[in-house]
Amino acid sequence: MRFYFQLQLKMLNRRLVDFGLPPYIGYALSLLAFIGFCVYIFLKTAFAPYILIGLGFSFLLQLSESGRNNALKSYFPKEDFVKLRLMENAIVALPFLVVLVFNLAILPAIAFLLAALGMIFFKFENKLNLTIPTPFSKRPFEFTVGFRSTFPLILFTYFLGVMAVIADNFNLAVFSQVTVIAICLSYYGKPEDAFYVWTFSESPKSFLLRKIKTAILQSSMLAIPIVVLMLIFFPEQAILIAAFQVVGFLYLATLILAKYSAFPQGINLPQSVMLAVSFLFIPVLPVFTAYFYNEAKGRLKILLDDQN
Repeated sequence: MRFYFQLQLKMLNRRLVDFGLPPYIGYALSLLAFIGFCVYIFLKTAFAPYILIGLGFSFLLQLSESGRNNALKSYFPKEDFVKLRLMENAIVALPFLVVLVFNLAILPAIAFLLAALGMIFFKFENKLNLTIPTPFSKRPFEFTVGFRSTFPLILFTYFLGVMAVIADNFNLAVFSQVTVIAICLSYYGKPEDAFYVWTFSESPKSFLLRKIKTAILQSSMLAIPIVVLMLIFFPEQAILIAAFQVVGFLYLATLILAKYSAFPQGINLPQSVMLAVSFLFIPVLPVFTAYFYNEAKGRLKILLDDQN
């Protein structure tokens, strides 16, 4: 088992290095991001323990995927398999448990711990026999694929929106709106195969504008339930709601341009830093957006028609 966990650590370190981050910096940034997220939700809403538990379960479900567990069973004896799964779930659950206990959410922490340990005896199919219908076309593919992989998370986000209305908590409603935007941003994290881009007969400018238009349209479809709910029950905050959504569209456009500014490789460390700066300091967003646009056009000229 020791070798298994060493291998997992090496794989994680390699992913961070491929992303352009030294492992120790990657772990430090992840820890700071997690702490910041926890502080924010516990300051803003009484539903913070349940939001945190939902996030924890999203990670634990990945460890309980049936194909993964069947593979582990073929490598380890039954007793070692149970110990390994207990250790895996305990490691993943630990940060969430620490935060829950620190914030005196003792009963939710106990329930989460028992559920996390009990999940080792259950397997979840990652591939359903049914196809989840989507309101998106198959081309471009990002939202079609992303929607199906994040469908449970989207439903949970809508649930938070409903709870925000019931509790008359505008901050929780904003959190659900921002979460939908973050989910949409996650669809553009991984570059597609260069051959897929090459099949488009258009200029880099046309390709990028079409990508951005499609992303805004399709992200609007996911955002509509939350936004409409907020406008109905928090009409006095209409300007703020609209501002959050517009900024979300700007982030989405900037991320798409950043993605293709590094294409066919993934976004590297310097580009990640520029994205982080532009997302945190909105006034500089147009500067970095223009930079990513010019870089993306240069990258795409190799694959698309050299026009405009």
